Amino acid sequence: MSYAFPTFIETIAAFWVLLMDGTMFVAYVETLKPLVVGVLISAFVGVGIGLATGLSRKFDWLLSPVFVVMQTAPLAALIPLLVMIYGIGLASKVAVVCIMAMPVIVLNTSGAVRNAPVSIIEMARAFQGTKRDVIFKIILPAASPIIFAGLRLGVSAGFIGAILAELKITPTGVGDIITYSRSIADYPSMYAAIMSIILLAVIFLNVLERIETFLFKGRMRGYASEE
Repeated sequence: MSYAFPTFIETIAAFWVLLMDGTMFVAYVETLKPLVVGVLISAFVGVGIGLATGLSRKFDWLLSPVFVVMQTAPLAALIPLLVMIYGIGLASKVAVVCIMAMPVIVLNTSGAVRNAPVSIIEMARAFQGTKRDVIFKIILPAASPIIFAGLRLGVSAGFIGAILAELKITPTGVGDIITYSRSIADYPSMYAAIMSIILLAVIFLNVLERIETFLFKGRMRGYASEE
């Protein structure tokens, strides 16, 4: 194989070395700061905005185009502007994660809410159900599969944003391992760092799936709760 493409065993060996000397743990302390903060902001704000745009035509008309533009804009071209506004610290990296993660969460949530079962909503209103009851007992359970699909996509996009920010703004965390390893032609360590990102992303997505299963069990999904 080419020198730039080490074997799987060499990559695993490099990964083990990075774990044992603590380099990987120190790197992820830096990488997880903007990732966790950005994903949490994107999740809570994104679901809230998506719910508002799904329930209101005015909010949809006003806000949806903004997130469509955010989703399609070339992020690499926006990073210099973010650095001018927020500097090279944590704030700019969180902004990159939010720009990557929030649009897909907002648009998925908005579409899911708009496609909630109209007949059940009208029935709930006929039986004097409050707006709160309609939202929390009908719309959100019915929309939960698509909302959580959007959250999973948002988390995946957040990982991309966090690593991109480390590569393009300041070389810290896992992005620093990738950049430094590439500069000294230590390709096993570079691929080990990339592999660690994939593994962590899979763990995050599995945790999110378990949260979804816990919050919306069988009978609570797709129709009004009996509780």
